[in-house]
Amino acid sequence: MTSTSRPLGLSASACLLLGACQAQVAAPGAQPPGAIELHPVTIHASDMCGKEQPSVHPIPDQASLTRIITGGRMLGADQPPAPTVDFASSMVMLLSMGQQPSAGYQIGVTAATVRLDTRVLTVSSLWKQPEPGGMQATMITQPCVIFSLPRGDYRALQIVDQQRQERMLVDLAPAAR
Repeated sequence: MTSTSRPLGLSASACLLLGACQAQVAAPGAQPPGAIELHPVTIHASDMCGKEQPSVHPIPDQASLTRIITGGRMLGADQPPAPTVDFASSMVMLLSMGQQPSAGYQIGVTAATVRLDTRVLTVSSLWKQPEPGGMQATMITQPCVIFSLPRGDYRALQIVDQQRQERMLVDLAPAAR
């Protein structure tokens, strides 16, 4: 081996080793080992059905779901009734962004996984804020999304935003079982 081919050989080996290390790092948004993917179903989204503070709450039954959805409607508004949900097989949650000072704020759910070892249910969400300097109606809003997932033996619910930052962690011991 000549002295010029040795550095080339070491460089190639280093690149292969680095590539192997990078291949083992999970891609952003990838499922952690021991997790299964669930598919949240958005039932309702609105800018006026949330709570004053960012929060997530279980909705226990059809009557409560109907009350939450129809309670935020304006008088005289012609909108379809609340959808019917099978509460025996689905857990229904209300995720609220909290009170906001103007229109243009939105929240939604995009994916969910449950880790089998810890039974933590992680729901990925999108927290949208208006563009700085943009024109928005000045009005108090409480953006929310109501979504369902298969009922299960979950210990906790973790809400993460589009940057994978934890927004909330809630004990689900009594709610999901």
